[in-house]
Amino acid sequence: MDFPLTLPEILEQRTRRNADKVFLRFADETLTYEDFDRKTNQAANALVNMGVKKGDRVCLMLGNRPEFLYLWFGLAKIGGVLVPVNTAFKGREAAYVINHSEAAAVFTESSFAEVLAGIRSDCPSVRQWLGLDTAADGRFHAYPDLLAEAGEDAPGVKISETDLLSIIYTSGTTGRPKGAMHSHRTYVLAGWAFTRRMDLNSTDTVLAFMPLFHINAQIYSAMGTLLAEATLALLPRFSLSRFWDDTRHHKATKFNCPVAAGYLLAKRPPSDRDRDHSLKMVFIGPLREDLAEAFEERFGILPIDGYGMTECPNICQNPHDGVRKIGSMGTPAVFPDPSIPLTEMKLVDDDDREVPVGTVPVGTVGEVAVRSPLLTLGYYKDPDRTAEAMKGGWFHTGDNAYRDEDGYYYFVDRKKDVIRRRGENISSAEVEFVLFSHPDVTEAAVIPVPSELGEDEVKACIVPTEGADLKPASIVEWCEARLAKFKVPRYIEFRESLPKTPTQKVEKYVLRREKTDLTEGCWDRERAKG
Repeated sequence: MDFPLTLPEILEQRTRRNADKVFLRFADETLTYEDFDRKTNQAANALVNMGVKKGDRVCLMLGNRPEFLYLWFGLAKIGGVLVPVNTAFKGREAAYVINHSEAAAVFTESSFAEVLAGIRSDCPSVRQWLGLDTAADGRFHAYPDLLAEAGEDAPGVKISETDLLSIIYTSGTTGRPKGAMHSHRTYVLAGWAFTRRMDLNSTDTVLAFMPLFHINAQIYSAMGTLLAEATLALLPRFSLSRFWDDTRHHKATKFNCPVAAGYLLAKRPPSDRDRDHSLKMVFIGPLREDLAEAFEERFGILPIDGYGMTECPNICQNPHDGVRKIGSMGTPAVFPDPSIPLTEMKLVDDDDREVPVGTVPVGTVGEVAVRSPLLTLGYYKDPDRTAEAMKGGWFHTGDNAYRDEDGYYYFVDRKKDVIRRRGENISSAEVEFVLFSHPDVTEAAVIPVPSELGEDEVKACIVPTEGADLKPASIVEWCEARLAKFKVPRYIEFRESLPKTPTQKVEKYVLRREKTDLTEGCWDRERAKG
């Protein structure tokens, strides 16, 4: 390897090579590599002056702004541990992350100040509450005042590649959130693998709009940019109306996109400016043919699909320079340096036995299990759930998939989202992809509904395209032409929106819990038959 495995050393090395090159663009602000390094030194020294020590956990409840990056790298330079807080969290949810991580300090901004102000007395570990743009009204210390007193020299703390860098809390949709721990080594290797996945190089400008509290944006967008010695164009958020203008403004070439945002772009009416941009490649998944065609044929952007998760980013991907199989997650991740152990994948059944190769038909479904240098160090203060997930030295993802004869993996569904209907297993993801392909459907989510006959019925929650005169019967007809009869939704509910996380993932658990009677207000295919 030609570079070390800690964030401070990587940044130092990249700054030596590219001192005057632009690293970060945000709104009208532009920072060179040297500027960024100096800003992170200043943040590191401010943290030290606050009393933050190596190993201390520090929570950031911040939107996409440069200060998030300064503080993250500042923590990395002194051995502190980044604990991002989902900006959609309310008081109880934020308090759980702060208390469970035993945070020594919390940083926020005016948008989230009221949420945190209401839980201060419930968070005894926090020594300091700091506001980036919040008046020092007794509730928050003014961080700019502390920053002004901090020097710009490197703090000089010895950091190891195995040191804990972050605790990223999962969504907690099936229980209390789990804090996935990651080292400096994980961030560097995962970011490095992403540079190969997306063919990132020093000529690229990476457009980043996914929230920085998410490991996806941290590793893929930020670390990928740094390792490629490229430029990062940071947006506050995804905006459908401004996306193409933002892209043109920053002259972006590569970006990372949640599938929901991809469909929103694809569903917009065609324009004579659809190819008036500099974008060359997008990482997006799960990818299906209609969305792939929209990006490739309409926008002239090469879509690359892959698979990863908070506990193990960069598990597998389709190659940008080889055989891409649309609809697959690709093959296990490859690092540019052959000395790094490859990610290993296998499929296991409910008894944790590997689905045998060659003795069963290709396409046999099993749970994805992973062994990789990118794996989490475990769940913070949760040895039981760590042991449960790491059976036999393999991380069990909770995702079902199958593998074809060429070794490409295909996502089926989260194990918990598989619907059991009249003796058949139904992938909610498969039904959703069919619904997404309907020209008058903007968003869709499929959930189980308890049946009077036992097991479940299938319910589709659908957001129609603006102005469309969509009828339930046409949805059923569309599905019947593309799905086995037992997979076709019985219940259809039209909605103005779906509950989603800030990373645009549909919160199905909210849909499953929001009504006592999940059929209330729904069109019923059986009743329509008379």
